[in-house]
Amino acid sequence: MSTIDQVLACPTLPSLPAVAVEVLALTRSPSVSLTDISKVVQNDPGIAAKILKTVNSSFYGLQQPCSRLDRAMSYLGLQAVKSLVLGFSLVDATRRVGGGPGTDLKAHWRRTIFAAAAARHIAQLTHAADADECFTATLFQDIGVLACVAALGDEYASTLATAPDDHDLLCRHEREVFPFDHTTVGAELAKRWKLPDVFTEVIRKHHAPDSSGLNHAPVVRIAALSMYISEALSTPGAQALVARVASKADAWFAIPAERVAELLKSTAASASELAKLFEQDVSIPNAALILAEAQESLVTGQLQMHREADRLKAETQTDTLTGVWNRRRFDTDFANAIEKARANAEPLSVVMLDADKFKSVNDKLGHAAGDAVLKQLAARTRDTIGALGTVCRIGGEEFAIILPAHDSKQAGQIAERLRGAIAAAPMDLSEVEGIAPTLAVTVSLGVASMEPGAGDETTADKLLAQADQAMYAAKSSGRNCVRTAGEARAADTGRRAADKPGSPDPAGALRAADGILRVLVVEDDPLAGKLLSMLLQRLPCTEVRLAGSGAEVESIFGSNDFAPCIAIIDNNLPDGRGVDLVAAIRKLAPSIRKVIVMTATPTPALSKAALEAGADGMVPKADMCKDIGRWVLQLLGPAAKAA
Repeated sequence: MSTIDQVLACPTLPSLPAVAVEVLALTRSPSVSLTDISKVVQNDPGIAAKILKTVNSSFYGLQQPCSRLDRAMSYLGLQAVKSLVLGFSLVDATRRVGGGPGTDLKAHWRRTIFAAAAARHIAQLTHAADADECFTATLFQDIGVLACVAALGDEYASTLATAPDDHDLLCRHEREVFPFDHTTVGAELAKRWKLPDVFTEVIRKHHAPDSSGLNHAPVVRIAALSMYISEALSTPGAQALVARVASKADAWFAIPAERVAELLKSTAASASELAKLFEQDVSIPNAALILAEAQESLVTGQLQMHREADRLKAETQTDTLTGVWNRRRFDTDFANAIEKARANAEPLSVVMLDADKFKSVNDKLGHAAGDAVLKQLAARTRDTIGALGTVCRIGGEEFAIILPAHDSKQAGQIAERLRGAIAAAPMDLSEVEGIAPTLAVTVSLGVASMEPGAGDETTADKLLAQADQAMYAAKSSGRNCVRTAGEARAADTGRRAADKPGSPDPAGALRAADGILRVLVVEDDPLAGKLLSMLLQRLPCTEVRLAGSGAEVESIFGSNDFAPCIAIIDNNLPDGRGVDLVAAIRKLAPSIRKVIVMTATPTPALSKAALEAGADGMVPKADMCKDIGRWVLQLLGPAAKAA
């Protein structure tokens, strides 16, 4: 079996003419001039004559004929001259390739010339890359095919003869016979010829354009799209190939279907002229029929593309586990619902739902059980809500429900109905091995509403935050219940003495000089930390920072933008004891007025250690679970010292 080294070492491989080699060497210099290039080209009368002929052809469409090479080159510009020199050199260098009885390269040259013409038009249409560079790179993209034919003769010719009709499948077919394909051979040959890097990248990647690096991706995609256009123009009745062109043109360059039809027609016309210049016979079999079929295919294909786009859009906006809409869809629909409610002067509500103690399901029963619970939560929610609203999974075990035209009372009733539907029957876990077949699951729900006439200050973020706070108020009330934003505020009134006119501020002595109560919470349990932060932030003029470890505490102090008045530290942290952080925090933050340590398992010895370290007290976490509101006030008041 032939190897790539044997192919590249074959003496019959084509080589670039001297004029092309000199032009390539000159154009590597940023200071090269057209005069320098002209002197080299004039030394090859054949190439010079072809350039003049090309300039005066309809391919470039000059208004007046040009008889002088130097003037022609000034019309064209450096890149175009280089492009034509390399193009004509490629044709001349490979003219004798495929002369054997078993080889017919007419299809190769038809595909190459049509693709080069298409590449130029695509680049001009999209401005994604230089048109002449794309033209030449595409001419060279299948140089590996010619190299394999020249080196392997009939052995490779028989491989071509049995290859699939779709040229895009040729690489896979080649690798079934050889330990290489034409793209690897072509790329190595390009390196030996010292072609520009972009040419090498096109040769190597034009069958896998999406894997190309960022530097040359536009040129590689143009070459690949031009190859698809060439295939479509060479194959009568191939509506699927036209559909592929339309799909890739839209995906890569946002070219609409009607412009694709124009692109096919202009390519067909330009390719015919280019074939004459390159002295190749690439006539389209029944060109009128192919273009008519292409036009018809694009019309029907456009409808199919819209349907497919709708399907893909739905897939990207659907939560893969539960089948309800995902966070992306929620953000879009919620923003639209707010604008519609504001325009129509209608109410709008949003419900936040969170599975109670869900972390313990994953920790104790495994993620398969957790996934089963989430699927059934989503199904029951969707069945209960029906056409009343939109159900979305926005993260973890949290779901959000948009309820257009529902006020707070109506949304609360729906949320209560949903809570009951979930609590009424246990979840079925019979398909999860090694655990009990059922599991009782409850949820906590929070409702927030925008009433008719609400101003622009009501944003999606604010309304969702209100529902989130109401949901956590439901959790702090014992879980398995519904709280509205209004109820949550009312329930919290008794805990916020500072909100009452004339009442003393329990945190007054602890506030900074600017009146802000800044609290540092060090807690590695995200739920506990979020809950505590939420409750603290209900106090007037309060700012809370949350850290999950001692290292994060150092990071917060290192930023020099937060000077806490109070620190509340969990004693059980992933990188040490909270007690051991007390002295460090007092040293790092002279602004600290009170430091409290909390623990799930308080002992006299631990309390003594906390006080000796400089803490103002230690509070059992159990107190927090019983009455969080009172616990917060206790931390702020003098009673914390005696806890």
